[in-house]
Amino acid sequence: MVSANQVVDTQSLPQYFEAMKDWDWKAIAAFIGIAVNLGWNYFNSRKTTKIQNTMKRNEIKLRQFDRLINDPVNEHLRGYEKLNEDINAAFLASGDDRCKRLKELVRNDFNGLRQRLEIVLNTADQSNLTSRSDFFGIASDHHDTIAIGFNAMCNDALDENSIKQGKDKTQKGISDLRVTLVNIFTEEAERIATSKK
Repeated sequence: MVSANQVVDTQSLPQYFEAMKDWDWKAIAAFIGIAVNLGWNYFNSRKTTKIQNTMKRNEIKLRQFDRLINDPVNEHLRGYEKLNEDINAAFLASGDDRCKRLKELVRNDFNGLRQRLEIVLNTADQSNLTSRSDFFGIASDHHDTIAIGFNAMCNDALDENSIKQGKDKTQKGISDLRVTLVNIFTEEAERIATSKK
């Protein structure tokens, strides 16, 4: 760089430009092209490696999520579907037999399913794999609806229509629980699969 105190030798500039005429401009252009290409390949390689590592990390998290949370929840939801079938079968009986069978379903099947599902949902609430921590609360709302329906079905003082409404309420609670949890855990799986971290 030339400072203000220096004098530029304007007579040497033509000699400098004259010397540049002898340069092999094709070789210089090729060298610049190769340098740019190598730089670009290095940049792409780094970016691709980063993306591949993120995808591998997400795949591992997704497998953990499925193994620890999603698969157990789906297993319990299948138990609720079986409970729904058992309610339909018990409803074919009449009077005391129906009420006795429904009470057995509440005592043995529903309460057991509820407790086991709540354990799994508490695990999901405490997991660092999920983005939320209210699974237990969501399930509790649906469990309350199911329990109210069961109580209505087992109430001898109610007429047949009220008992059927209790059955419908229970089955709707089971269906809503299933749909809600499947949707939430599908969203969680998609979030894990597309996470950039």
